[in-house]
Amino acid sequence: MRGLGFVNSNCFFVDAVDAAGGLVVAWSPGVDALVFYHSNFCICSRINELNFSYIVVSVYISCNVTIRASQLAQLQELCATFPIPYVVIGDFNTTLYECEKDGGNPWNASQAISLRDFVHDLGLHDPGFLGEQFTWTNKRMGAACIRERLDRSLCSQSWMDRFPETLVKHFTDQGSDHRALLLSDKPYARNCRPLFRFDARWADNPEVRAMVNYVWKEDVQGTPMFRLWERLKKLRHLLYDWSRAGTTNSLWNINTLQGEIERIKAAHPIDWEAIRLLETELNRQWEAEELYWQQKSRVNWLKKGDKNSSYFHTVTRTHRKKNFVEGLRTDDGVWITDEPGKAGMAISFCQHLFTTENQVANMAERVAGLPIAQSVTPAMNDTLTAAVLPSEVQKTVFAMGSKQAPGSDDFTGKFFKAFWDVVGSSVIDAVCSFFATSRMLRSFNHTWLTLIPKVETVENMRQLRPISLCQFVYKVITKIMAERLACILSQIISEGQNAFIRERQIVDNVLLGHELMHYLKIKTRGKKGYMALKVDMEKAYNRVEWSFLLAVLDKMGFNSVWQGWIHECLRSSSFSVLMNGSPSGFFSPSRGLRQGDPLSPLLFLLCTEGFSALLRKAITENKLEGIKVAPRAPRISHLFFADDSYLFLRGTLQECENLMVVLNEYEELSGQKVNLAKSAVCFSNNIVREDQEFLAAILGVGAVGVHDKYLGLPTLIARSKTATFRFLEEKLLERLQGWK
Repeated sequence: MRGLGFVNSNCFFVDAVDAAGGLVVAWSPGVDALVFYHSNFCICSRINELNFSYIVVSVYISCNVTIRASQLAQLQELCATFPIPYVVIGDFNTTLYECEKDGGNPWNASQAISLRDFVHDLGLHDPGFLGEQFTWTNKRMGAACIRERLDRSLCSQSWMDRFPETLVKHFTDQGSDHRALLLSDKPYARNCRPLFRFDARWADNPEVRAMVNYVWKEDVQGTPMFRLWERLKKLRHLLYDWSRAGTTNSLWNINTLQGEIERIKAAHPIDWEAIRLLETELNRQWEAEELYWQQKSRVNWLKKGDKNSSYFHTVTRTHRKKNFVEGLRTDDGVWITDEPGKAGMAISFCQHLFTTENQVANMAERVAGLPIAQSVTPAMNDTLTAAVLPSEVQKTVFAMGSKQAPGSDDFTGKFFKAFWDVVGSSVIDAVCSFFATSRMLRSFNHTWLTLIPKVETVENMRQLRPISLCQFVYKVITKIMAERLACILSQIISEGQNAFIRERQIVDNVLLGHELMHYLKIKTRGKKGYMALKVDMEKAYNRVEWSFLLAVLDKMGFNSVWQGWIHECLRSSSFSVLMNGSPSGFFSPSRGLRQGDPLSPLLFLLCTEGFSALLRKAITENKLEGIKVAPRAPRISHLFFADDSYLFLRGTLQECENLMVVLNEYEELSGQKVNLAKSAVCFSNNIVREDQEFLAAILGVGAVGVHDKYLGLPTLIARSKTATFRFLEEKLLERLQGWK
């Protein structure tokens, strides 16, 4: 340590006991640190900064279960006395969850009990990490390799309040079997300017109502959609200026009111009537503060209870940290961390994703040749395209969420509902004008693409899911269309698809998938072998070709009015990309459905009818067989749930080649692309291993012994039901972590 520049005055040692090793804590000169407690497994240091102090507990917990439980119990008793923020960091020699162990003996839940109790009883938070998940490895090769997350940081609630962006970086394990940890309270810089949003606290503000009345009384010329847009645009500017100049910050108001109450209480005589009035206003400001954080947290399930501002605040911080993109790696391996660079990569990726690649010249003729039933009757068309009444618009508005993230118009559902008596007629006129003219004002169809991470640590754009934040008025239009379409879906969508269809349930697919996988498992004899292929479509919604969708609509019998509405919703759209909350770029798409548009899931189901038709055609021509689990059972070739595809066929070279022809044709027509890396196939046990590997290679996917999960649930129930469903317990524990 002295060789590294540390002297006795700025480091502290705990001597080794036998082979257990010792502990050392060191700090840089100039840091005001005081070690106030130590033992053979921990060192507690108090760090004093200007006007602020906190505690760092450095630990090395025993790998013996009994000793570990005793050490954590002692540590819990000690930490419970800390009056200031603290963090516990080091080697805990155990994992919290099954996913934190890879290789070796099966994970033992009893090993985690003492650490789980320690975390839960103290209300500690795991702040998350950057880098490789596992912090320890035995550094052996092949099947003998074991990796675990033994090292971690656990922060108190007061620590997370003080350092909300805390994150742990996992460094390389070169030269050691453990990775070094770096606890950082500011792991990344946020330079983006916060976006303007209609604040839910303003809904009851008389000044805001006066501004709304003022704007709506002004005469605006143009179409109904243009008039509504111009009024919203002007109101937005007024609200922005007012919010910057006025006292709209409820937390500032709370502190001011509390100070005023204390000032009056210190006077003689005490003016109790003034205090009563101030306390009434204080309660109103507390409610406004809770509403503010509830809006930002997007928590909708918590309706009643004590003031939940702290909980909403914690959820908001967690979402921000989870969704923040620290950096992106280019195709050349260059790591980009500056905001303009990341934004440029995001725009380029999204623009390519939403741009058509294959123009099929005879799309209408090829789709017309598919066995898609013309199931939409004239009566259904009349229902779909009936005149939209004002009452239907109002009902739709008030059925939509009030706190959902707004689009580029910046107005939430809360605004439209709170001021419906003023703005309602304009909204009704604008919505009805679209259905009457089949024309959309492009300004209302401009969409923000927000990028949601699909993995813990994002490195490239493919690990981000683009979600569309559509404007409220546009969503009212497509919500009306979606509600009408939903009423007939069960009559026009084939039985293999169970997503988003009334009277059909996700559990139907789960049970069928379970039975089919069980059949493959027990089939050990017979000449016929079978296989189950889980197909993952890459960016399924975003790659849908509009020409294919419109051709399917025409083939199914939708009339020209309905097709015109759909085409206008697609054609008039445009995008800007939100990178870490800051909008960049502008482009118009030529393909794709938007995740976030109420109509998109139902339109995607219509696209999958093309896939179903191709599979049915192959079965009719005896090119695919499907599976029958019993002589009198129906033959099942596929199960669809939105973009989740489960395909069943005989385990022969011919059927694999025939399936590849079907998949290639579907890709060519629809724009879909099979993600071979995420797709997998499993086989019945009467197919020998060599044949399984050969057939998997023909399909270009990996072979697995069994598909672990289908639609989030296990495909097979093992003898140990505790082990099978342990993931449910772990998900619950993650949700409860830090919430007391």
